[in-house]
Amino acid sequence: MLKANPFFMIQNFRGMARSVNTSRPKHKHIVRRKLEALLEFRPSKPLVPMWKTCTKIQEIVREEESLKPHPLEELQAVKVKQSLEGASCALAYFNLNLPRERRRILSNRCQFINAEIFHHYHRIFQIALHDTKWRNMLPLFTDINSILITSKSSNVNDVLKITNDYKSLVLIGGYVDDRLWSAEGIIKFSKYPSIDVLRSELLANLSHNSQRLISTINHHPKRLYNNLKSHLSSNGIDAC
Repeated sequence: MLKANPFFMIQNFRGMARSVNTSRPKHKHIVRRKLEALLEFRPSKPLVPMWKTCTKIQEIVREEESLKPHPLEELQAVKVKQSLEGASCALAYFNLNLPRERRRILSNRCQFINAEIFHHYHRIFQIALHDTKWRNMLPLFTDINSILITSKSSNVNDVLKITNDYKSLVLIGGYVDDRLWSAEGIIKFSKYPSIDVLRSELLANLSHNSQRLISTINHHPKRLYNNLKSHLSSNGIDAC
């Protein structure tokens, strides 16, 4: 007959004691704990005006530190200034809602007419235009959605033909031939012929009149006399 081992008996007794141990509280179900936390009474906060509960924060900002630009802003402002140095035309636009892809297409189209486009924060334009001949354009850049288009040619039609395809761009004003123009003035200026066209027309008129004068002089003296006489009579002068 097998004898009971006292060691195993002790281990079994310990296991039974653990199974019937009631000293530890039973964990509540998570749903019950949430309901108790939800139904727990919480006293309301005292009715105090908000201006009494707010704490006053005083921040001392030095004027020199607030006006000091960031190095990245200085780098972008230098690029804008370099583009303006060799430009004869600079137009300011306001971007209503032009996506990034459309801006990229616009910049590529501007490269074909030797123009550059800049879409920066208005602070960068203020840094670039300060103490330059373009400083009169500073009131045109007052928002984060400001766009500047510079062109080496004073022909505004090339830029307007491209920007008219984008309804999200609103023309504010510009600087053409060392003069500040409004949006209406630039549109009227674009309808005028260019300087090259005016020079060619003037030269054609002068050459035509000179040829006519030479042909009149080379005619018979009697015909020349009759032409002069008719001219004097038309002006109310009696010919001798």
